[in-house]
Amino acid sequence: MKKIKIFLASSIVEFANERMEIENFIRNISDKFEDNYNIKLQPLLCENFDDAYSIVRKQEEYNEKIRESEFCFFIFFTRVGEFTREEFDVAREQFEKTGKPKIYTYFKIVEEGQAEQSVYDFMNQLDKTFSHYYGTFSHIDTIKLRILLSLKMQEMDFVEIKLESGDCVIDGKRVMSIENVSEFAHNENLEKLQKELSELEKEYFELKPLYDKGSNDEEFYKRYSLIASRRQYLKDEIDELQKLIFTVSVRMIKDDAHGTISERQKSAYRLFEKGDYEGCMSVLDSNDIDSDFHRDMARLEGQKITLCRKYIKEHKTAIDILCSMKNYEKRFEEIEERYKKIIPYILELKIETDIAIDYASYLNDQGKDSMALPIIEKLIEICCDEADLAEVYNLSGIIYNNINKISKAEEYYLKATAIREQLAKENPNRYNADLAMSYNNAGVFYDEQGQINKAEEYYLKAIAIYEKLACENPERYNADLAVSYNNAGIFYSDQGQAGKAEEYYLKAIAIREKLACENPERYNADLAVSYNNAGNFYSDQGQAGKAEEYYLKAIAIREKLAYENPERYNADLAVSYNNAGIFYSDQGQAGKAEEYYLKAIAIGEQLAKENPNRYNSYLATSYNNAGFFYKNQGQTEKAEEYILKAIAIREQFAKENPKRYNADLADSYNDAGIFYKNQGQTEKAEEYLLKAIAIIEQLAKENPEHYNSYLATSYNNAGVFYKDQGKTDKAEEYYLKATAIREQLAKENPERYNADLADSYNNAGNFYKNQGQTDKAEEYYLKAIAIGEQLAKENPNRYNADLAMSYNNAGVFYDEQGQINKAEEYLLKAIAIIEQLAKENPEHYNSYLATSYNNAGVFYTEQDKINKAEEYYLKAIAIREQLVRENPERYNPDLAVSYLNYGFLTKDINMLQKALELAKTRPDHPICRQIIDML
Repeated sequence: MKKIKIFLASSIVEFANERMEIENFIRNISDKFEDNYNIKLQPLLCENFDDAYSIVRKQEEYNEKIRESEFCFFIFFTRVGEFTREEFDVAREQFEKTGKPKIYTYFKIVEEGQAEQSVYDFMNQLDKTFSHYYGTFSHIDTIKLRILLSLKMQEMDFVEIKLESGDCVIDGKRVMSIENVSEFAHNENLEKLQKELSELEKEYFELKPLYDKGSNDEEFYKRYSLIASRRQYLKDEIDELQKLIFTVSVRMIKDDAHGTISERQKSAYRLFEKGDYEGCMSVLDSNDIDSDFHRDMARLEGQKITLCRKYIKEHKTAIDILCSMKNYEKRFEEIEERYKKIIPYILELKIETDIAIDYASYLNDQGKDSMALPIIEKLIEICCDEADLAEVYNLSGIIYNNINKISKAEEYYLKATAIREQLAKENPNRYNADLAMSYNNAGVFYDEQGQINKAEEYYLKAIAIYEKLACENPERYNADLAVSYNNAGIFYSDQGQAGKAEEYYLKAIAIREKLACENPERYNADLAVSYNNAGNFYSDQGQAGKAEEYYLKAIAIREKLAYENPERYNADLAVSYNNAGIFYSDQGQAGKAEEYYLKAIAIGEQLAKENPNRYNSYLATSYNNAGFFYKNQGQTEKAEEYILKAIAIREQFAKENPKRYNADLADSYNDAGIFYKNQGQTEKAEEYLLKAIAIIEQLAKENPEHYNSYLATSYNNAGVFYKDQGKTDKAEEYYLKATAIREQLAKENPERYNADLADSYNNAGNFYKNQGQTDKAEEYYLKAIAIGEQLAKENPNRYNADLAMSYNNAGVFYDEQGQINKAEEYLLKAIAIIEQLAKENPEHYNSYLATSYNNAGVFYTEQDKINKAEEYYLKAIAIREQLVRENPERYNPDLAVSYLNYGFLTKDINMLQKALELAKTRPDHPICRQIIDML
């Protein structure tokens, strides 16, 4: 077991209690390190030695303990005692010989006149003689945090130390509050936010029990909403500001550890600890730094690198402090201005490259990838440190992916992964987490590119590492493991591997439910993501009950989050509303579907009004979904309005950034084409379908693995369109193009693409049937059935409906061929499946069942089996009358057809009159128009 000795030196009398408190603190965190890393922290205090130390002062033996230590912390109050000063000299002498112990010196802030002159003399000597940075503190917690950060910088860089809700967290475990640490306690902006929050929470906690009970008082809800929203805003602002301050603290310890703090930095850091930001920026005045630098460069020949390091670090200190000055409006302008001054020296002299990496990441976060790219390219040339180079490669992958240079992105993702594999092999404690992140990034990349085998390989590699890490240290890594499980769930769901997808979704949910139970403010949002994904999954599997359960769980969390913090969570809530709209639309619950679609649109419109660049794309999705919904409900004017709104937004986005938004635009063009086809507006339909094909052909040419499946869908849609227009050559051309792509895709990945291939076979069967090519039609119908039966056998919930459609198509085909027994067999097979589906989920499948009953009525009419025909027509009528009561616009044309069929069968004039009256309610509908003309 590795031991790290930490020597604490101070006046025996003045800091006895504080030394004991620090000792207990070190021992507590040591327990954690022993369990996870086989490292023991050993605090050394004078109280821990035998009485001879404090009485007789066996100085050499005592000094030897200092020489053996990795760290020495010297803490002073009102005096610098003779023995403590001697201990400092011993530590300094040993450091100069061996580089250890690392020495940290802190003085407690006292009122003027309380400290002896020895304190000021020693401060002066530290500054001028030793060039040693010393810090100040008003509470012992400052020393605790400095010890933690020093350990990380010097001995344990693999340990994760971060802030969460005002606490310092090591590897997921809260170890101390930062409330009393100097730079946090003295920050005026932070203090104002905390004071407002404290006052607001008094009223919040008075109102919350009443809110939880429920009330009909609108004014009460309005008041609670305002307070809850402001409270959450303040909590988020405080959390963000604390993290920004913490970043400066980390940089301060890092500079101290490297022993390269300039006089200007020393002054700035001390003012920073006292909360004097105006003083900080005065000391770090940009013009003063520049003036001193250029003067020194002119007169001190041969010291260019030393002077440039100082120049770079002084500006970087200013940048770090500027980042934490949230109330300073021009901070971003000044940050970028200072970076631009120092980056050329970093890249020319190949020094302080970590600062250039910080700048490239900053530009990437700001969406300025074109500015980041030349910096990244130069860093690739000059980085010597392997860990830094891996970070640069990873960032390169992200940037090249953002600008759609896929081969370059892949190259750099793999380079980052290769380095991290080697680093993790040599030092797993330090680099396994980074390697898992690289594997996960590669998995996401290959998934987006449609390279399924590679994506799966990397996802599983990431999971394997995170499972091991989470087993050893669940507090730190369970959240990361849940992310990997969630990604795998999405991946396997997309591949049609329902069993694996469900397994990973539920694993992610189990972890996140536990995390959210322990810390709801931190993890409820993640849990909502998992619930939403599970809703999508179970909806795709046809498990409506489970899908609804998870959708509503996600909505419940997101409504609460958005109620208290609309700026942060309204976009997520809109996504959940959209998903619920799609779900209820698929289930035939039009009222609920419309309610959720309109809720999503209302949020999207508000968000897009405030920030169009960020949210217009979300709004376009909501418009597109609503357009399809209203099309299915027969509300053509509303449908067209929303579809065209979506197109207008996406055309603008695709004009500005075609590589990113052309795929979305193609989706909208496809949807518009299908809409206008159904409305009988063939010219518009053809225009939009061909626009979609043109875009997707280009995308598939550049990236076939990702876009070929979308291209097959577009070809299929075009085939349907041209078949309906009687343009058989074009229809066949597009059907065969779609089938050829899908056969290749299904050959490579049958689990994902067999369902699409069956759809193409079905469409080809319909086409060749209409062309009188019965052999080809039968061939394709039977191919579709063979696939459908296999899929339904493996996953009946998801694929039984598709199989029923294939049976129905085959039944109609054999009926037209006069093969009555086969026709009846397949039609009844279709009915049997749909009856079962409608029994389990009537809202979704009753309309399909009515269609099957109606088809059976037609079949038995043709066979002159009047009783059976009448039986099925009446079954269809009973269902459709119920559907019409709930949604007349959508279902009036279907009921009119059933009335017409039954009327002709039974020669019932009343039924024929009913059919005519219903048809007149929808004269715009093609079927209704035919009935009107017929009767």
